[in-house]
Amino acid sequence: KSEAVAFLDSLVIPRFEERWRKDTTWKDSLTIDTIIERKYTHYLPDELLLRSFTEDYSQRYLIKSERLTPNKFTLYFAGKSDTLPVLKGFSFDEQEAFVIEKTLRNDTIHYWLKDSLIYKQDTLRFALTYLYTDTLNKLVPRTDTLALVAKQVKETGGKTDSKKKKGNKEEEKPKSDSIPHLDINARISATMDVYDYIDLTFNEPLQSYDFSTVHIRQKVDTVWKEVPFEYEQDSVELRKFYIYCDWEPKEEYKFQVDSCAFTGIYGLSTDKMERPVKVKSLEDYGAIYFNVPGVITPAFAELLDEKDNVLRKTEVVDAKADFPFLKPGKYSARLIEDTNGNGIWDTGNYEERRQPEKVYYYNQILELKVMFELEQDWNIKAIAPDKQKPDELKKQKPDEDKKKKRSTSTNTNRNR
Repeated sequence: KSEAVAFLDSLVIPRFEERWRKDTTWKDSLTIDTIIERKYTHYLPDELLLRSFTEDYSQRYLIKSERLTPNKFTLYFAGKSDTLPVLKGFSFDEQEAFVIEKTLRNDTIHYWLKDSLIYKQDTLRFALTYLYTDTLNKLVPRTDTLALVAKQVKETGGKTDSKKKKGNKEEEKPKSDSIPHLDINARISATMDVYDYIDLTFNEPLQSYDFSTVHIRQKVDTVWKEVPFEYEQDSVELRKFYIYCDWEPKEEYKFQVDSCAFTGIYGLSTDKMERPVKVKSLEDYGAIYFNVPGVITPAFAELLDEKDNVLRKTEVVDAKADFPFLKPGKYSARLIEDTNGNGIWDTGNYEERRQPEKVYYYNQILELKVMFELEQDWNIKAIAPDKQKPDELKKQKPDEDKKKKRSTSTNTNRNR
């Protein structure tokens, strides 16, 4: 299942037919001598295009478990799963004991321990039941017994006596009067793009938060006027929040957070914070608008750079895919017919007779300059799918280019 496969949905019946070909002989470059018709066998079908894919398959097993800090441990799995593993604590009650963070594939799972009576235990012992790929490549339940010791505890173990022998010098140091706060990592650019947003990431899950104590203020003349914004919590990384605001070009803002706006599960609250924001001018951007008639929706388009990296994604609406507020540069695009509407490209599955979702490439590289708007008509069926991708985006150059290089190299060696 790790190899690329391709198949057709319908039965193919090879056949042939007899056809005539005209051969021409010339007396000279202008005069035809003879036209001869020759019969030959033509085999059908002429072209069969199969879309190859690699199935989304990997064996499910527990790679490792680690407890780098007393209050959190992490389980790493190979392969994806639709369900979370089940824990049964030996030295603690697992009911309501965790705040769980997980990836979409459930292959990395973080368990934050809420109760200090639990995370202060040197060793956490529990039974872990999870789905495991057996020798028949079937997912079956498997139970392991784990004993996790906090890494910090192991590293500092046995050093207490040596510190005491040094006369408790650490205890003689004056204590700081500062109050500890919950760390907040705010991604805020001092020069903000008009389409950009703010994201806040905390170093532990939150117990409570109050966005009425978060403010975005716009400078109007000499007065700072509060402007509305929207926020949402990341559905996977629960410690992250996104803040969206309708930034006005060339305007000044400041982002402010009052003290105690966010409180973590271990009781610490955030300190007050203020950051200046200057929004870029519309003169810094260009735009590309694609007209894509005949697309089966739902579908989405991805804007690509010169190295085939995805820069942006937008839904195809009313046969249009728009990319405003672009920096000057070279761009291309691809379009995915999103059959199941989940917003991502899905591979195929041979056993289920499911083809991969169709992908179409825009066949040109567009060079965009500031204050330019490019409107492109994109017929996704005009060029065969296997010939659509621009050569500049291909990791491996076409065979014709390789032959030319080999020919040039051979001629050079002969001339020497």
